[in-house]
Amino acid sequence: LRNAAAFLEGGGRDFVVVNADAAITPDFAGLIRRHRDSRRAATLLVTENRHPDLYTPLQSEGDRITGFGLHGPEPLLYTGVSALSSGLLSRIPPGETALVRDLWQPLLDEGREELGFVIHHGPHADLGRPGDFLRASLEALARGGPFPDGGGGFDRGRRLLAREALIGV
Repeated sequence: LRNAAAFLEGGGRDFVVVNADAAITPDFAGLIRRHRDSRRAATLLVTENRHPDLYTPLQSEGDRITGFGLHGPEPLLYTGVSALSSGLLSRIPPGETALVRDLWQPLLDEGREELGFVIHHGPHADLGRPGDFLRASLEALARGGPFPDGGGGFDRGRRLLAREALIGV
C-alpha cells in the first residue's frame, strides 16, 4: 500500500476507490470524466437511497454533495465507488477509517473543497451487513438480472439461477 500511495502522490493523478462490499457495475469512464471536468476534490457515484434509515443519506444541491446523515427530500446513497484527487490521499488517516467521517465531512466542514456526484443508473447492492446479500439476491431474482458472466441461466418461471445443465431438471 505504501508503494501505491507514493505512486499516486508522486504522479499527481486522480484515483478510484471501490468498496469491497459493493455489488455494482459502474461506468468508470463517465465517473472519471465528470470528476476531471469538475476539478472537485472527490466525485461520488450515487443512487437513490431507498432505505435512508439503514444507509447514511446524502443531501445534494445542484451537482454537489452538501451533507451526510440528513433526512431530507430525495436522499442519495453512496454506492461505494468514487473518484478522488491525488491530494486527498495524504488526508486519509492511517488505520481503520471511514470516508464520510474522516475525509468527506471534514472537507465539507472546512468549506474549501466541493464534493461532486454522478447518478448511477443500474443495479447496486451494499453487501456489508448481515442480510444484505440475501436481500440483494432476492432483488436480482425479482428483476431477472443482471447476473455475472458464467453465473448460469435464469429460469424466470421458477426464479432460479442455475448452471444451464440444471435448468429444466
